[in-house]
Amino acid sequence: MGVDVRVLDELEHAFQEDAYGSVVSRVDRLLKGDVKRKPATGATASASQTGKDEAAGVAVQAALRNAMLAAKIAALIQLGKYEEASGVAENLAKEGVVVDDAHFKASVAFNRVYALYANHQLEKAQETLHHVRTELAKAPQLHLHTKHLEAQLLYRSEMYSQSRTLYADIVKASKAMLGKSSGASNVSTDARAAYMEDVVNYLAAAVMASSGAEVAAASDIEIMDAERLVGEFSHELLYNMACSMIGSNELTRALKALNDAEHVARQEVAPEKGGGERDAAFWAVGASIVAQKGFVELMLGRSDDAHMSNQSVLQSKTSNTTALAVASNNMAYLHVDDDTTNLLDLAKSMKVTTQGGLAQRLTPIQRITFGLNRALIFLRMKRLDAAKAELSKLEPQALAAHPKFLVAHFFARLDLALRENSSSEASARQLVSEFASAHASTSTTAAEAAVLARAFIEDHFGKPSVAAEVLLDDSRTPDASFCSRMGVKLTAARLLEKDGQIERVEKLLMDAAAVTSPSAAHDRIVYNQRLAETFSRSAQYSKALAYFKQAYEQAVTSGDSDMRMELLAELLTCASFVENVNQNAELEPYIRELSDSVLSSGGASSSSQILDGEMEAHAYANVSAAEIDFDLLESRPPPRKKGDRVVGGLVDSPADVAVEKKTRKRKRKQRLPKDYDPNGPPPDPERWLPKHMRAKYRKRTVHKQGVSKGTQGGDLETTAVFSAKQQKAAQAAQEKIDSGVVDSLPSRVADTRPKGQQKKKNKRKK
Repeated sequence: MGVDVRVLDELEHAFQEDAYGSVVSRVDRLLKGDVKRKPATGATASASQTGKDEAAGVAVQAALRNAMLAAKIAALIQLGKYEEASGVAENLAKEGVVVDDAHFKASVAFNRVYALYANHQLEKAQETLHHVRTELAKAPQLHLHTKHLEAQLLYRSEMYSQSRTLYADIVKASKAMLGKSSGASNVSTDARAAYMEDVVNYLAAAVMASSGAEVAAASDIEIMDAERLVGEFSHELLYNMACSMIGSNELTRALKALNDAEHVARQEVAPEKGGGERDAAFWAVGASIVAQKGFVELMLGRSDDAHMSNQSVLQSKTSNTTALAVASNNMAYLHVDDDTTNLLDLAKSMKVTTQGGLAQRLTPIQRITFGLNRALIFLRMKRLDAAKAELSKLEPQALAAHPKFLVAHFFARLDLALRENSSSEASARQLVSEFASAHASTSTTAAEAAVLARAFIEDHFGKPSVAAEVLLDDSRTPDASFCSRMGVKLTAARLLEKDGQIERVEKLLMDAAAVTSPSAAHDRIVYNQRLAETFSRSAQYSKALAYFKQAYEQAVTSGDSDMRMELLAELLTCASFVENVNQNAELEPYIRELSDSVLSSGGASSSSQILDGEMEAHAYANVSAAEIDFDLLESRPPPRKKGDRVVGGLVDSPADVAVEKKTRKRKRKQRLPKDYDPNGPPPDPERWLPKHMRAKYRKRTVHKQGVSKGTQGGDLETTAVFSAKQQKAAQAAQEKIDSGVVDSLPSRVADTRPKGQQKKKNKRKK
C-alpha cells in the first residue's frame, strides 16, 4: 500500500471542518488499499533502489498508518463511538507506535485511556493509565488534561477522596491561568469556562468525599473565589453548590441555589427557539436540577411541591434517564405508604431505574436506594418473588459501607420472611441472629437494629410486654445510652399500653422525665404529654387532665409556644370529659389564654360567628369559666355561616339547598316527519328507534318464536317408531298381494320419465 503524506493534510482539514465521519471512512478506504495515491510530481522510481531505501519507505508507511489510526480513534471519540475507538486503540497498541514523537505517543495513549473510560471499562482504563503514565509525563501540554482524566476516573470508580485531592490541584492551576491579579475584566472567556468547570467538578467530588462542615467550608471558599474571579455562575456550578449544601444539611440554602440554577438554565436556552423547542432544550439540561429540587422539597416536608417537581420531570419526556430515575424514586417514596396509591403505576414508573447502562451513571447510594424502594413496592403488592429478587441484587459490599442501608435491607428481608411464612417464629429469630452475629460487633447501628428487630418479632407474635422488656434491656446493645433514648422509652410505653399495663407506663415515663437534664426541657414536656394521652385513651380523664396541666406549665416556663398551644387544645378537650367541669374555676386561665390567642390572630369576627351567625363580636377576655354553661353550648345547633339556612332545626349550607331545587326541564321543539299532514293521524312516537325495537314490529316476531327451534333431526325413539310403521305397512301390502286382492305393485314404464320436483313458490308475505 502506498500512501502519500498529503493524506495527513486532508485528514487534518476534515478535522477542522468537523467532518469526523468522512475521516473514519477515508482512513478505512486507505487502510484497505481501495484508493492508491500517485507519487508526488517530480518523483521517479529508481531501478537501483537499495535495501536501505526500501526499509525507509516501509518505516514511512508504518508511521503514516500510525497517524491514520490515531486520527480514526480521535474521530470515533468525537462521534461518541467509544467501543469502536477502544478496539482500534487496542489494536494500535499491539502493533506498536513507531512515530518518534513524544507528543504523538502521549496523545495516542491519552485517547486510548479516554476511550476505555467513556466505554465504562473503568478498571481497564485505570490499568492502562498506570502503564502509559511514563509516556504521558513526556508531554507537558497534556499534563492538566491527564489530571482531569485521572480525577474523573477516580470519581467514577467511587474513590472520591483521591478525586477531590486531584481536583483541588486542578482548581489551583486554573486560578493561576486566570491571572487573578489582573482582574475579572481581563479574563478570557475560555479561561473562565475552564475554571468554572473545574470548580463544578471539585464540588461534586467534595460532596461525595466529605460531609457536614467540611463540605460547607471547602465549597464556600471555592464559591467565593469563583464569584470574585468570574462574577456569574453557570447552572452546573449552582447545581453542585446545592449538592454541597445538601451534604452539609443546609436544605433551605440548597433549595434557593437549585431555584437559581433552574432560572439560569432557562436563561441559557436559545431565545430564538419556539416554545416547544425551548422547553425540550431546557429539559435536556435542567431535568437533573428539577429532580434534585424535588428531593430537597421532599426532605423539607413540602410534599405537594415535591410531587409537582418530580411529576414535571416525568412528564417532560427528557432523554436524561438519570433524572427520570431519581424523579421516579422520589415519587415512590412519596406515595408508597399511601393507601389510595395505585401500586401498579408506581411499579411501572420504577422500571426506568432498571434501564441498561444506567447503573454506571448512578452513585452506590442511588443504586441501593432504588433497589430497596423497588423491593418495598413489591412487598406492598404482595409480589414476594419479585421482592426477593430485588433484595438479592443489592451488593453486600455496598451495603456494608452504608450501615443505614444495611439496616433497611435487613428489615425488608425480615418483612419478607414474615410474609412468606407468618407462623414461623423460629425462622424470623434465626434471621435476626445471623444478622447480629455478622454485623453487630462492627456496627453500632446494626446492633441497635437487631434489638429493634427482636422487639418487632415479639410484638408481631402477640407479646407486646416482652417486646418492651427487650427494648429496655441495656445488656443487648454495646451502646448503653440506647435504652435511655426518648424514642425507645416512648415505644416501650406504647407497647406496655397495648398490653394494658398503664401503671408500668406511668412509672416508666415519670422516671424518664425525672432523669432528664434541665437543658432538655422539651423532652420532659413530651414525656408528660404522652403520659396524659395514655390516660386519656384509657378513659382516666382526671389523671390525664393533671398531666396535661403539668406539661402546659412546663411549656410556658420554657417558652415553647408551639407546644404550649398544642397542649392547651388537648387540655381543654380532655377537660370536657371530666365531670363537674362547669364549676372548676381552675380552667379559667386556660380559657382566657385560648381567647387571647384567638384575638391576637385576628379571628374575633370568625369566633363570634362560630357561636352565632347573628351575634356581634364578644370580648372573650372578660369571660370566666363560671359564666360558661357547657350544657347550653352542647345543645346549640351546629355552627353556621352567613348564607346558610335553618331547616327543621338543622343547618343546611347553600350547596345542600341548591341540590333541593328542581331543575327546569329543557323544552325542545318537536320535529315532524317530512310532508306531515296536521289533519291526519299523529306521527309514530317510536319512529326514531330501530325497527326491531318498535312495539308493533315485535308483534310480528312473536308467532315465529317456535320456528327453527329444537333439533332438526329425529332421535332414536322417533326413528324406531317410524321404522315399525313402515314395516307394518309393507306386511299389509304383501298380505293383499298374497290374497289376490292386488295382482302386483304398479311398475314404471321404461320410457316414462320420472316427474321432477317442482320449484317451490316463494310464499313469503310482503
